[in-house]
Amino acid sequence: MKKWLKRIGIGALIIVLLFCVVTYVRFTQWRNEVTKNLLNDSTVVQTMKGPIEYAEIGHGRPILIVHGDPGGYDQVYKVLKLQHAENGAFRYIVPSRPGYLRTPLSVGKTPREQAEAFAALLDVLKIDKVAVIGGSGGGPSAIEFAALYPERCVALVLEAAITTKIIAPTPGFAEAAIKNTVGYDFSFWLLKNQFVAGLQAKDPSDLEITAIATAILNSAVPYARRKDGWDNDTEQWTTLAELPLTRIRCPTLILQGTADQNVPPAQAELAHSQIAGSKLVTLPGQDHWMLITKHKELDSLSHAFLVEHASGNSAPPPQNADQK
Repeated sequence: MKKWLKRIGIGALIIVLLFCVVTYVRFTQWRNEVTKNLLNDSTVVQTMKGPIEYAEIGHGRPILIVHGDPGGYDQVYKVLKLQHAENGAFRYIVPSRPGYLRTPLSVGKTPREQAEAFAALLDVLKIDKVAVIGGSGGGPSAIEFAALYPERCVALVLEAAITTKIIAPTPGFAEAAIKNTVGYDFSFWLLKNQFVAGLQAKDPSDLEITAIATAILNSAVPYARRKDGWDNDTEQWTTLAELPLTRIRCPTLILQGTADQNVPPAQAELAHSQIAGSKLVTLPGQDHWMLITKHKELDSLSHAFLVEHASGNSAPPPQNADQK
């Protein structure tokens, strides 16, 4: 009897080990597939502020897009590829913010320093004027750029953007442990299908949601190449000084979901109240993931706004406007 119990135990252990090996192989294959083109789709250039990684796509009037956190240039670039932006009317420039992928954190920690880095990148690219889109954690440096370089920023779009200090919850022990190990990438792999399916279920008729959600989810991997930027962002958002919202003079569009808990609606309302001539469009009942689930509506609003203002020839309206 004891021999049989021992054999059963050994058999069960072998099965568990095989399961772990197969699981790890599948996870590794996924991570390799996600990251294999990271170096091929972007370029690193030397600027007055240091090396900056960026990608670009499309032709026409230049648009600088500032990604959120976590992320890198790929957070935006992969979505633009899905939307066939290379055939559009704009030339999108998408840098990796300092601390993400191949842009070192030394290029700029604060939103102001990052805005200065964007200007240095544009100098190398010989681009004089741009419209700027800042989403989520890309909001502060987009705001700083518009305020610091009014002669270079012809229009500004803020999408669920951070505009003032955010008090982040203290992570639990499990979250802190995972975030500092390979387990962070592994947790993304385990939850990716559930995450994507949940967003797709919000609008089953829009089959692009799955592809966009997958692209954005993958832009958090590998964590090791984004850790410096994400840790810095966490520190910046919780200690953020007052941003120069009142100094922005270009036409500004603010897009915000009313149920956003990551970046509360009060952030958009603050920007709207302080940016002269800004237009605030709220999406009732939408949370932070509206950037994925309502991508068509947001793209339509921002595209129309940029077509009107990206040439830099238009003045902002005399009074702030609200739209729901």
